[in-house]
Amino acid sequence: MRFATGLLAILLTSARGLSLPRAPRLTLGSNRIVKILLSEVEPCDVDSHSGVNPRATAVGVEPLKVELRLTAARVNRGFTASANKSDRLQLLTAELESANTEIAPTSSEQLPGKWRLDFTDAADVLSLGVLPVAEIGDIWQNISPSKEPGEFNAQNVVELLPIGSALFATLGLRSAVEYTVDATCSVQSPMRLGLVFNGVRAKPVLPSSLQISLPPLSAALPRQLVERLQELTADRVFLETTYLDGDLRVARGPSRELYVLSKVDES
Repeated sequence: MRFATGLLAILLTSARGLSLPRAPRLTLGSNRIVKILLSEVEPCDVDSHSGVNPRATAVGVEPLKVELRLTAARVNRGFTASANKSDRLQLLTAELESANTEIAPTSSEQLPGKWRLDFTDAADVLSLGVLPVAEIGDIWQNISPSKEPGEFNAQNVVELLPIGSALFATLGLRSAVEYTVDATCSVQSPMRLGLVFNGVRAKPVLPSSLQISLPPLSAALPRQLVERLQELTADRVFLETTYLDGDLRVARGPSRELYVLSKVDES
């Protein structure tokens, strides 16, 4: 396509410098060449007015979402992704982002809820996969509106499982520790939420057969300190939602690290 377009441009540019007594008569062969050259010129991938990828919207985003989720599951959310698989997931996500129609995710009713992590390339999350004493279970984020205007509350939860958890689960002895990092999110733009981490909790989850519930261990920062940290870190710690619909969300951090999350239906 690039060769054909370049050739056509050269032909047209050269023709401007020629002084011909009369325009040449196009034959069937020459007319066919022009048609072939023009047919290879593809339309622009992104509409200049809306910013939406018309090709992605034409086929629908559902096939993209299916492939994205399936590929992510095969690489355990990114923990076992090769460079090629990671590149493929980045490509699928970029195409999905180009089809985004939600221009103000931070004010959307679809943003609050429980979001389970499908894929990430963030080093701080992937480093959990090398813990020698635990396996990584579900990872999710709960987002809820705050009492303060322009703010959300978020809980980032990682489920830590004992080594060999699959065997224990078959015996009805599934146990875990839910490690939660609480955050206050302030709206910085229609797409961006600033984050301040203000507390941590660790809650043991014992097998249901034991009928025992242990209280979580927790620690939290004072509100005044949270507000001060928001002022200091506003431009450095944030999450930008680049795609949002009723069941899938794509977010990026300050270094463009990628998070793909699916909404959990808790009804």
